[in-house]
Amino acid sequence: MHSNTKNETEADFDIHELFISKTDKKGLIQFCNSVFTRISGFTKAELIGSPHNIIRHPDMPKAIFQFFWETLKQNQPIAAYVKNKSKDGSYYWVLALAIPISEGYFSIRLKPSSHVFDKIKTIYAEMLQLEKIRSVQESRQFLFQSINQMGFEDYPSFMAYALSEEMDSRQNLAQNINSNLTGVLTDAMTSGQSVVPLRSRRSMNVSLKQLQVRVDESIDIINKSQELILKLKTAKGLLKNKVALLENLTSNMDAVATNMSISAHKIGREGSTLAIVAGHLQQTIKSIKDMMPAFSKLTQEVETSSPQIIFGLNASRLKCEMISQFITEVTTSSSDHNVAVKEISNILETLTALFLVSCAQIEKFNNTLVELRFMSREMSDKITKLTLIYSGGRLESSRAQEVTGKFKPFLDDLNKMATELEKPTSEILNHLNEVCDIVVRSLTQCKKTEFLLSEGLTALSYHPTKKLEISLG
Repeated sequence: MHSNTKNETEADFDIHELFISKTDKKGLIQFCNSVFTRISGFTKAELIGSPHNIIRHPDMPKAIFQFFWETLKQNQPIAAYVKNKSKDGSYYWVLALAIPISEGYFSIRLKPSSHVFDKIKTIYAEMLQLEKIRSVQESRQFLFQSINQMGFEDYPSFMAYALSEEMDSRQNLAQNINSNLTGVLTDAMTSGQSVVPLRSRRSMNVSLKQLQVRVDESIDIINKSQELILKLKTAKGLLKNKVALLENLTSNMDAVATNMSISAHKIGREGSTLAIVAGHLQQTIKSIKDMMPAFSKLTQEVETSSPQIIFGLNASRLKCEMISQFITEVTTSSSDHNVAVKEISNILETLTALFLVSCAQIEKFNNTLVELRFMSREMSDKITKLTLIYSGGRLESSRAQEVTGKFKPFLDDLNKMATELEKPTSEILNHLNEVCDIVVRSLTQCKKTEFLLSEGLTALSYHPTKKLEISLG
């Protein structure tokens, strides 16, 4: 029976430990691991078939769970900080990652330790007070406003950042997590102390050893994808800011070129050549301005896709660690062999499907980057053309003192703006070149990981027939 009293004692667990559970569409627990049972204080028999809110803590804002389940029912993954309540009334915090699968929802929870966690606890406390004196809706609005004030456009951007920060913090606090897990697994498989029946253990050990090798390789490969995650995180808002600068400069240049054209026509015959120069300038500037809507749209696609890529890669990284831990648990416990291998196979198939989605996302992202890079090069060529037109204009205006006096300010302004326009365009192009190279490497890594995990699935004696439908947004 759940304790109705609130206990201020924290139920502690190690930084490397992961809570694993699976629920049906109604949120009833279908499967859970030993970390979940040990820290929650409930037995597996008490948890299986119970609603997941059996561990809900009264300090948690209702708005979080409302938004959490709304997102899942839209077939979208979500990550959120959650304070849970153990059977004895003690509490523990997790960052919960939940992913929709065909038969329900799969969840992994890790111990939060980053700077983001401290901020979110303060936000939750404010939300809880709002729900007491106002409403759940106002509490929810406060959450989104707080996220905006932290510099995030929306919750998906925030959760991608939060998951990434927690994974990095966790990695720093447990540098040897993967080697330790592998060592534990090896000891369990080679010791003869496992309580799994000998006949089952022999067949299970062969397939699980093969799987463990592939999972360890997958962890090594996916850790290399941190290069892309870091690049996308540090470049947050870069393209958007540069595009805004380009739009402003091209508008100003258009105005200057228009005034130059008007002045040239007023002079009459002496200004005719400069009128032609002004016309060429207007034409080139217009062609740049005409590119801006499509350029801006592609930039927005890149900015929007970046959090999805970051989230997907970190979620995959976390799931690889989860499988490694679960294999260790299976080989050192008295769990039924068939049930255990079935659960590993289900998890592995979920992860393989997850990597297929990540590969598709990265491939689409790369196509957008390539298109944007092509447009950036085209824009750079047009800016070079502006510089050449400016040189011709200076030469033409120098033929007569009166003309020089009237047109030099226009030409100098245009030259200055063209130089200013060249800088953000060059920075965008350099950034895209770097990101494209990293994306290609990450795509290769992602495809290799998916292949390794598929091989691992083949190595197991149980193969689920039901295909899983995975969504990453």
